Amino acid sequence: MSPTAELSRKHPSPVAALPATDGYFLPAGYQSRSAAVTRDHEGSGAYWSPQRIADSARYQYHVYAWAARLIRAHRLASVLDVGCGTAIKLRNLIAPVCSDIECVDQESAIALARSLGPSGARYTVADLERPPAAHRSFDLIICADVIEHLLNPDPLLEYLRGCAHRETLVLLSTPDRDRRRGRDCRASTKPEHVREWAASEFLRYLRSRGFRVVKTRLTAQDESRGFGPWWQDVLFRMRLRRVSPLACFAVLCRVSISRPAS
Repeated sequence: MSPTAELSRKHPSPVAALPATDGYFLPAGYQSRSAAVTRDHEGSGAYWSPQRIADSARYQYHVYAWAARLIRAHRLASVLDVGCGTAIKLRNLIAPVCSDIECVDQESAIALARSLGPSGARYTVADLERPPAAHRSFDLIICADVIEHLLNPDPLLEYLRGCAHRETLVLLSTPDRDRRRGRDCRASTKPEHVREWAASEFLRYLRSRGFRVVKTRLTAQDESRGFGPWWQDVLFRMRLRRVSPLACFAVLCRVSISRPAS
């Protein structure tokens, strides 16, 4: 996962208990982590090294480029970015096509975003494990490579629902476990990730929470372009490669305003 979505520096203590039952549509034997280690308990900016800041402009680039195209195509007037990181991609890709931008993340990220992100945006510090009540709705909500960091992602999805009106588009992304780790992976090798979904599992999870999938895309995790990544993904699908560079799974959704009965 990219530094943009990494919410802060490591901390060894769990911040919440995992739900009693899984409910995330993961395969038998998958081992989720019992602690979230990328949370900003001390408000320190030490996590954001110059290299991480530079990398934050690269990772999930194609997710934000897709968001910019959606804004133009649908004439969307407002954007909420949940887990905005440094907000550099918002500045570079979203601010030129939308002036009503709100950014939400933890303290160290927001401190950087205020200086590196769009100058006219609003910035809110929030705990994404326990997000605040929604105060308004938006035409487009972006949540790029955040959900895999959370012990219980359901409150985050409820927050996204609360920030949506009936025509809102929600653009989420997460690493595709099969393409990033290999089809035999049953635990994330990245300590900051509580769990990672394969694409089909992530779609089932979102649908179970009342998110109607409109379109999906696989993209490179960084700003890589050209034919090479797509050809390597063909080899992955033919089982001639263990992993694929097209490991960022982006899902465009609309939401049911009321949560479906479980």
